[in-house]
Amino acid sequence: MTAPKNKRQLLPYTIGFLLASLAVVPVTMLSISPSSSAITGQILEVVERRYVEPVDTDVLLETGLNLMLKELDPYSQYFSPERAQDFEQEVNGTLFGIGIVLRIVEEDPMILHVVKNGPADQAGVIRDSRLLSVDGAPCSGWTMSQVSQAIRGPRGTRVLLELEKDDQRQEFSPIRDEVTIPSITEIARIQTAPTEPALGLIRIQQFQPDTSLEVELAISRLLEQDIQGIIIDLRDNPGGILSEAVDFCSLFLEEGLTVVSTRNRRDNVDSNVEQVKKTGPFLNVPLVLLINGDSASASETVSAALRDHDRGVLVGARSYGKWTVQGLFQLPGRPRGGLLKLTTDSFFPPHGKRLLYSEKNLPNGLLPDIEIEVPEERQFELSQSWVTRSHERLEDPNTLTLVTDLDPLAEVNNMGQGDATLSAAVELLKDPARWNQLLQAPPLSRSE
Repeated sequence: MTAPKNKRQLLPYTIGFLLASLAVVPVTMLSISPSSSAITGQILEVVERRYVEPVDTDVLLETGLNLMLKELDPYSQYFSPERAQDFEQEVNGTLFGIGIVLRIVEEDPMILHVVKNGPADQAGVIRDSRLLSVDGAPCSGWTMSQVSQAIRGPRGTRVLLELEKDDQRQEFSPIRDEVTIPSITEIARIQTAPTEPALGLIRIQQFQPDTSLEVELAISRLLEQDIQGIIIDLRDNPGGILSEAVDFCSLFLEEGLTVVSTRNRRDNVDSNVEQVKKTGPFLNVPLVLLINGDSASASETVSAALRDHDRGVLVGARSYGKWTVQGLFQLPGRPRGGLLKLTTDSFFPPHGKRLLYSEKNLPNGLLPDIEIEVPEERQFELSQSWVTRSHERLEDPNTLTLVTDLDPLAEVNNMGQGDATLSAAVELLKDPARWNQLLQAPPLSRSE
């Protein structure tokens, strides 16, 4: 049920989007004994001095460390000091750049969208321009990573861009600043007929700081539009910050209810139980949560908790099945060391009513209450449309989309057409009796 392997290569890229599945906890500073790295340092010194050809030992070290960490699991990773800052910014939904969306077209970088009120927008950069050079360096033939790296830089510094549009060349010099990437990529009011109830749709691309606040404001706005239920779209959501996932669930649950528990090797019982600290404002709003094979980690935490407490029905396809938490450890160094992302805990839902288990009896994916089979090519088209739509909204993130027609068999567009899963969710919320019936269904047995 996952999209084709070349999915990410064909989509437009926003400078600064995080595309890895993860649930992370705040950074911990590490104090490491000098002897811990003695052997590695000695080997690198010999390689640097005596190897038959010149070697970049920094690259060699990073490659070697990540090969070692992959022996543990797919999610643990080492980031060099240069890459550590980029990673932390992406997890937090911010970066120091200029706020543009790029795509490579015939080997040339093209500016597809400009973030509203961002540095590029303030400097007058125009969308649909071809990027010719960055700080005087011609960039035709560059990879997206090379363009991104050249444009990013320290906050408050300028970057010189040469652009071409309609055969006219211009230079712009935006000042790099913090650019916030919204976690919500769609807010829509859906009403397919005047006599039918209006529903709300909120699509979340990852859980990052202030996601719960963004969602609270979005739902409040939708409730002013007389909506009768909310669809939370977590498809292709790889996770994010676990504490934000807990805060998100708290919007819909009563005080004291458990959202998730985490366990580590230092304790064979629940080492940390996250509970709702304050009753949420949306206890009585019917929910449907959309998931698919790329819904992972923190998005699975949210889906499981709301389903376990009978607050939301799951619609879509079996989720990815990542139930581990990665701690972030800042390594010592001057002026700044690298960053270690290490799997430290497993996490578990309150009851696991729709949870599948692995052969080792560990949590695996979530099985939806209503399964929708989506052909691989159609899923690819949908994923493309969601990314394109998220980029369009960067220019006006407060847009409330009005959807009046949904045809699951139509060609896919950015307004929900051709989306059988979304259509199924809409039909379900029109039928409160069936919604309640699904919530009361017996939990899965571990053999299923």
